[in-house]
Amino acid sequence: MFNTQLEKDISSIFLNLREFAEQIDLDGQEVPAVVEDLELSPDNSREGVSFEGRTLYLHAVCLQYEYVPHKSCLLNGEVWYVLESSVELGLAIVKLYREKA
Repeated sequence: MFNTQLEKDISSIFLNLREFAEQIDLDGQEVPAVVEDLELSPDNSREGVSFEGRTLYLHAVCLQYEYVPHKSCLLNGEVWYVLESSVELGLAIVKLYREKA
């Protein structure tokens, strides 16, 4: 019962396009997601290189495959790399990174 209600809340509130979510293109698939900036520590092994990150929250059923660390993917037509990903109660959390231009 709790999981059923939680799944409804994820769809109707958290991933609602009129509330918190936005439509994104993830590897050619349009899905609703909440996108947040992700603060990343500088990579001290490569002087002068900095990174930017994003955290995606979306329905786990929307994932086309397993997002494993360092695998590339396309977010809104731009190449990003997976830092980490997990699924919690039907909600996928995918953290992405790329070098800052």
